[in-house]
Amino acid sequence: MNPRGFELILKNNETQVKTKINLLISRQPPYDPRYWFAGDTTTIDTTITLPEMVEGSYSILLSLPDTHTTATVGRSLYERPNTLFG
Repeated sequence: MNPRGFELILKNNETQVKTKINLLISRQPPYDPRYWFAGDTTTIDTTITLPEMVEGSYSILLSLPDTHTTATVGRSLYERPNTLFG
């Protein structure tokens, strides 16, 4: 299996500007999202450095992006058009 990272996305509640912080801390549980299961609570203990951002109120979002890109298309699987329904 390929390692899977995750991203914290900080969304400014006024401007809607999103700042991504990529995290691939370890390939071992609990830091690998492939080992996160429904109904379980996972605690991630880490320190991150925030990039320079506008002062304000932010929402914190979690993203589990598809890191696999195809050589022929060059885009992530989730960015490819849906060919099943045209």
